Amino acid sequence: MKKMGYLISISMFVMNILQAQLPFTFKQVAHINNGGFATDIAIASDSLVFLANGEDGLRAYKYNGTVFINTAHIDDGGQATGVAIGPENVLFLANGDDGLRAYTYDGASFTNTAHIDEGGYALSADITTNGTVLLANGEYGLRAYAYDGNAFTNTAHVNNGGLASDVKFTPDGTLFLANGDDGLRAYTYDGNSFTNTAHVNDSSPFGGRAVTVSTDGTVMLANGDLGLWAYTLDGTSFTNAASMERIGFAADVTTMPDGTIFVAISQFIGGDINGILALDYDGSTFSKKAEIYFDDDTPRGIAVTSEGIVLLANGYDGLFAFSYSNASEDTEPLPYTFSQIHHFEESGHVAFDPDGTIFIVDNEAGLRAYNDGNFSTALAQIDVNGIPGDIDVGGDGTIFLTIYDDGLRAYEFDGASFVITAYIKEKNNSFRGLAAGPDSTVFTTHGFEGMQAYQYTGSSFLKTAYFQDPGFGLYDVTVDARGTIFTTHGSIILGDSNYDGLRAFRYTGDSLIVKAHVDNIDYTENWADGIEVSVSDDGMIYLANVPDAIRVFQYEESAFNNTAHIQSMGVTFGVAMAADETTFLANGPALG
Repeated sequence: MKKMGYLISISMFVMNILQAQLPFTFKQVAHINNGGFATDIAIASDSLVFLANGEDGLRAYKYNGTVFINTAHIDDGGQATGVAIGPENVLFLANGDDGLRAYTYDGASFTNTAHIDEGGYALSADITTNGTVLLANGEYGLRAYAYDGNAFTNTAHVNNGGLASDVKFTPDGTLFLANGDDGLRAYTYDGNSFTNTAHVNDSSPFGGRAVTVSTDGTVMLANGDLGLWAYTLDGTSFTNAASMERIGFAADVTTMPDGTIFVAISQFIGGDINGILALDYDGSTFSKKAEIYFDDDTPRGIAVTSEGIVLLANGYDGLFAFSYSNASEDTEPLPYTFSQIHHFEESGHVAFDPDGTIFIVDNEAGLRAYNDGNFSTALAQIDVNGIPGDIDVGGDGTIFLTIYDDGLRAYEFDGASFVITAYIKEKNNSFRGLAAGPDSTVFTTHGFEGMQAYQYTGSSFLKTAYFQDPGFGLYDVTVDARGTIFTTHGSIILGDSNYDGLRAFRYTGDSLIVKAHVDNIDYTENWADGIEVSVSDDGMIYLANVPDAIRVFQYEESAFNNTAHIQSMGVTFGVAMAADETTFLANGPALG
């Protein structure tokens, strides 16, 4: 049943992203963080996204325009630093001091089909038109490998010094190598050896980080602390056509078919800002089109989908998606607006029954029912003679209410009046959350005193299970259509350090069993994670997570999968879902 927790009458939006007035804008549209250190991105033709995720290995995500869904993960050791997609969608992973690996992907899992490690530190991989795998291998230079589906064979190697950081193959057969302290090199490959055809070094010791080639053949070098550089190649030499310095540490660069250049700016080495730049290039100068900066994190890899969504591998903060659009489009009104239809002086709890009747309970006026759309006249009202805790409505329309200093009650509503049908007094006066489950079961949470389950018979409550003294606080609770119970373990009280994330429970009829727990959720000092939880009709779990804003999880069997996260929406205390899956958030300041 849909319900909404405390109504917060004050909203406050906290902006942690700075953005200048430029002709185009970036907007964050999705985020996921499964740990690791997000470094490089490869995009399949069907918008399947592969992420090289540092010591966490390799991950696959589906991106549906709103959220990332993690579909596969593998970690064979090493440090996943670069990923490329080869023929038949074979994935090639540059895996740090573990060398090079090949994987197949079946939609749900990875299979490691080949591995080779010839020393060095594998940083980047790319594929030629005939399927040869190119590996930028750090201090060991550039290598070429044949792959037969089961093993790699080294077919060529060259080391001209520097730190081979990124390699790109172009259709005319030229290879470009961003080469660390050594700048930029061009090579040809004849199947047995490399020939160095051109070299330029406009780099510092921290330059030569990444390279790409635009549609007009211009070579773009992300040159570390020296910014972005553009070169033309006449076959035997490079000419520097433009540079844009003082933009921060240029960690990666990619381009769109229309020539737009995207640069990942990082604090990785020597930088003092983090973000993304969008640039135009006219053959001799760069001009800025859009920018977005972050307070922290370390952007490393950048890629663009066929739909123009910009993906960012953002170090310890995971994978992000940004829309990129004309700024004038962002000044148009939003498709929907809020209009206040009524204001209640006392904050309280709200629940809805299947026919749309709205039930509100608060300290001042007790329990009321409305269905006129403007809350002008209550259909019914009853005093509750106590401090109301939480409210929910069962599948048969029974209204369940906890009274903080009294116990649990059940009411029937006939359209004109409330009738109390059951009551159980509890010595435990720390009622926090309430959820009506299937088969007339009711679950209540009690902070550090645990969780209880009751069977409602129509005229009484029978306590059937008690999860006692868990060692963590249980606050909000909800139940999905399968009967899985989800509880939060945070607090809205400023300075309360009792936070422990989100849990899933199974109810057996006489016991409550923990099935899953997730607590890899960001929080800051004096702020507790996991305040309120709601489940959508499609089974997605929405967690209001205070300064960490809103997170979305999938739950399968005994594990949570964090599929989406938006952090720049304010301080989120409550979340509720409409029938059409519109998500409503209650944002406000700390209470305490």
